[in-house]
Amino acid sequence: MYSVVRAVPDPRRGECVNLGVIVIAPDGHYSDARFGSLTRVRKLDSNADVESIRLFVTGITGALPLHGNQTYFGHRAEALDISTLTMWSRDFGGAVRVSEPRSVLASNPAELLDRLFRDYVAPHGPEQLASRLEPEQTPSRAQILTVFDRSVAQWDDPHLRQRAGASIRGRRAHHHVDRILETESSTLVAVIEAISFGSRDLTEVYGRRATICLAAEDLQENRSGRQVAAFAVHTTAPLDRLEALQESAELFRSRGVIPVLFSDLEPIQRLVGGGLRLQ
Repeated sequence: MYSVVRAVPDPRRGECVNLGVIVIAPDGHYSDARFGSLTRVRKLDSNADVESIRLFVTGITGALPLHGNQTYFGHRAEALDISTLTMWSRDFGGAVRVSEPRSVLASNPAELLDRLFRDYVAPHGPEQLASRLEPEQTPSRAQILTVFDRSVAQWDDPHLRQRAGASIRGRRAHHHVDRILETESSTLVAVIEAISFGSRDLTEVYGRRATICLAAEDLQENRSGRQVAAFAVHTTAPLDRLEALQESAELFRSRGVIPVLFSDLEPIQRLVGGGLRLQ
């Protein structure tokens, strides 16, 4: 789970700047936070009480039960409670606010922390995608696919092409997936399904999840399809969808599906590009 910490120097005006990101693993074996410079607060409001905001940030860092990956021996520290952060926010008059926690699939929480910091805190140049969303928003499948299509176009790989709404033939059935990636010679290299864990109806999540899992399983049973990678390009999940997220992680692992957060498609580019170079 993660939350974004924001400074709101003048709560009446509501203008804010992202200060940092907190990442806490549900199993309690990872927690860490990363914050940017407070000078951006003064740029937003020259009269801001930066020292109070600094104390708040220091308090968050000190309250984390762990810093990085660790294993508990004996007494286990209590996990940081988001309600405590909310209470602190009120104590500071709303000058610092913590976003609602979001859940995300990640095998390496340290890399996740770095990626979230880049997305929400690190300064972005004008070339950055304007489609980056605030943590409280969960993009639709259409938005995920738009980001995916734009990203693949920017890879500028002459040996790779994508097709939308394609039907692929497995050993047992035809599978209709959101996107496929193939070579110029029409050799299939990857299948893609977009999953929004914020969908209004959970049956859509289950249906899309089943599509990519069945396709991956069927392709792996076919000798010619064993080199085809299957990706679930997904969003983060609100807390009430945490169970669906955890179930999905287990299913993906058992079926050989690779979950990839829609805001960072580098794992797909790296894996597919590496496979093409070996051909």
